[in-house]
This record gives sequence, C-alpha cells and structure tokens, in this order.
Amino acid sequence: MLPGNVLLIMKIQFLWSMNNWMLNLACVGLFSVLQIPLQATALKNVVVILADDHALKVTGAYGNDLIRTPNIDRLAAEGITFDQAFCNAPICSASRQSMLTGKYPHATGVNLLFTPFPDGPNVTIAEHLREQNYRTAIIGKTHWNNWAWSSLYKEGAPNHGFDTIVERGPYSEFYNALSPAPLPTNQAYYRREEIDRTNTAEWMNWNVLPHPVRDADSMGTFFANEAIRVMEESGEKPFFVWLAFAEPHAPFYFPLEYAGKYDPDTMPLPEGSSEDDRWVPAKYRNFTDAEKRGIIAAYYTSTEYMDKNIGLVLNAIDRLGLRENTVVLYLSDNGYLLYEHKRFEKHTMWEEAIHQPMIVRAGIASSSGARTGALVEYVDVVPTILDLIDAPHLDSVQGSSFKAVLENTREEHRDIAFSTYLQDNFAMVSCSTRFCAYSSRSVSGRSCRFSKDTGIAICF
Repeated sequence: MLPGNVLLIMKIQFLWSMNNWMLNLACVGLFSVLQIPLQATALKNVVVILADDHALKVTGAYGNDLIRTPNIDRLAAEGITFDQAFCNAPICSASRQSMLTGKYPHATGVNLLFTPFPDGPNVTIAEHLREQNYRTAIIGKTHWNNWAWSSLYKEGAPNHGFDTIVERGPYSEFYNALSPAPLPTNQAYYRREEIDRTNTAEWMNWNVLPHPVRDADSMGTFFANEAIRVMEESGEKPFFVWLAFAEPHAPFYFPLEYAGKYDPDTMPLPEGSSEDDRWVPAKYRNFTDAEKRGIIAAYYTSTEYMDKNIGLVLNAIDRLGLRENTVVLYLSDNGYLLYEHKRFEKHTMWEEAIHQPMIVRAGIASSSGARTGALVEYVDVVPTILDLIDAPHLDSVQGSSFKAVLENTREEHRDIAFSTYLQDNFAMVSCSTRFCAYSSRSVSGRSCRFSKDTGIAICF
C-alpha cells in the first residue's frame, strides 16, 4: 500500500486535473432568475451600510443558523445577495479608500492601516456626486488618518467630498451631554480604560461583557440615528449616505441590553491544522478554549447589535417613503478570521479575510431573495452605484459596473478578483460553478482551491 502522503498528493493531482478546465469559466450559477426589470421608478438616493470586520459566515443570509441578523437577512430577502464578492485589501484603511474611489489600493496610495488618504490624486464618489447636486454624508468610521498630516493642512483637513461628517467626536459630545439613569450594579462591564492591552484575550472581550451604556445612548445607535437625520433633512435633494459602523471590530462592543445573548459554550470553534502552527502570532498562542469561545460569542453579540441598527435605517427608509428610489448596499470593509488558522484577525490573504458579504437592494424592483455567483470586487462598487442612479461616469475608477448582473442581462462579471496588502502580499481569485481557485503570496505562498459545496480547501 502506498504511504498516506503519496495518496494525498495523487488525490490532489487527480482533483486538479479533473476540474482544471472549470477555472477558465467566470463565476456563474447560484443565480436566481430575475423576473422583472431592475427598476421602474428612477433611482436617485444611495445608502451604503458598511460593517467593520464582518465575517461573511456570521450572517443568517449566508447560511449561519446561530447568529441573529434579521435585518441583514431582510435586506437579502428584498434584494440580491452576492456569493463571490471580494475586498481589494484585508485591512480597514486600504479597503475603505479603495471603495470610496473605485481604485485599487496601490493606486489610491493607501495600503497600510495608518496611511493618510491623499486628497489631491484621489476623487471619491462623494466629490463626484456633490457636483451632481447631491447631499453627501459620511457617518461613523472614516479611517482617513488625516491626523497624520495635520501639520500640512493649513486650511483644515480635507472632507473628501462629504458635506456632513459625523465621527466619534460628535458622539462623545452627545454622550457627555446626557444624564443617563444609573446602570445596574449587579452586572459586570467592559471598561476599556481599565484593561491591559497586552492581555489580548481580555482586551478582545472574552468575558462577553457589555460596555457600560444603554442601547439608546450607544455609539452604533447614535450613528444610525444621524444617518436617518440626514435622510429626513434632505427633502427633495438626492442624498448619498455612507454609514460606517464600528462593529463588529475588536474589542467587541455592545450595550447593556445585549448581555448574555450568546452562550460561549455553544460557539463553533475551528480547529485549524498543524500547518498553521508556525504562522500563529505569539499573542494568540496561549488562549484557552474558554477564551476562544468567549471571543467568538462577543463577536456574535456585537454583530447582532449592529444588525439592530441596520434595522433602524431600513425602517426609516420605508417610513420616509424612500424605498422606491433608494439604492441600499450592505458590505464589510474586510473579513475576519474567527480562529480559522488559529488566529483572530484579518490582514492576511486567507479566504476568510477577503471573501465578503455584499447585498444590493435597488429600489422596490429588486428580485426578492435572488443570489448570484458572479465574481465582483470592491472597486466595482462606485461604477455600479453611478450606473444605477444614472450619474455621469467617473473617469478615474478602475472597477466596472455590475448593473447588468443585477438586471440579469449578464450572469458573469469578471474573471479575476485581486486583493493586496503591504508591498508584496496579494491574492488572485478565479471561480467556476463549483470551485474557486485562489493563488496568494501570503504567509504560505501557496495556491489553494476551496469547494463552494463543502467549504474544504485543498492547497498545493
């Protein structure tokens, strides 16, 4: 009998030879047929809802029965869900500025967490739409890092085309002006200022503790209400709202009312493999299983809290009679590893870090509950939005519109998705109906193929 490792190699070679022809196909299939044109009434408003580090698999709409995300699921039931969407960088700043401009990170000049966003060579969708008489607002996390170049901005930091900017500062002013009732004393709380950052598990909130704030006074709820205020005040003027929540980024934030939502003992815990061991950062090496499961439970709780705030915005769109002419797009800046490969982070080229949730509802005529396997990437977001609202093309974008996929006049979009980080860390993804081929120069420098049916990766 042949040794086990030889059999494995033969099996891999067989699978590769049997399925290699499919890798030249675009990502098709998994597509529910749309029965009507995309939109009878002209679309004019846009609401982009952006999560922070939201793993695709921690969403009901993507098959997770444990997480409670009724509002994201509602959006999926009313719109179109993309099963093969990829970010262009597995790190907050680079991904966000790439999305805002429709340019790859190396073209925006932002490829690190704290790289400032250069204003001169970049034109954002907000700048472009402001020229079309749109009211533009960014609410929540921007990650522009303008503070790094503050001494250079003699006339103030750039606004990158946004009339309204609401970040943590306005929330702090709002919160400090409150006179909230005392919090229950029989509940422990997550108090960030009291935690030693070097105790990584505690800092990430493995004890699954609520922050010392009630839901009505919490930051995510404040941001949702600010986005609603912009929509209420816009009147007949079209608006572009970029609502960027801070959840579910570590340390995992949620208010008092969400305490005890998830039992750590019920949390799924990936095992990883011996292949991962040499790459695991030191700060994750000594976590206990209780700490790992607690971190995952806190992540799930923060995600459910964010979903509630998404519901506030969706309800407001309906209440204001805006659903018919408003594009709503949900996505995350990047993914997240919830102990896959024995770590809790992104900024890697593993699939969990760059494979993203993306859901589009284009007014009232989106085919309810449709799904597509068309391969798209985040540089495609800006040209698609402009195409949907019939705005002029932005010449500097490097992506392409997938409006035809939304209208079901085309099942395919692109052959390759590209993601990059640092100077020499990148991944290229190509999909067939059953497999995605995934080539990366990351920690392992290997090519992998993961099955859409089983989720099992085979690496070479």
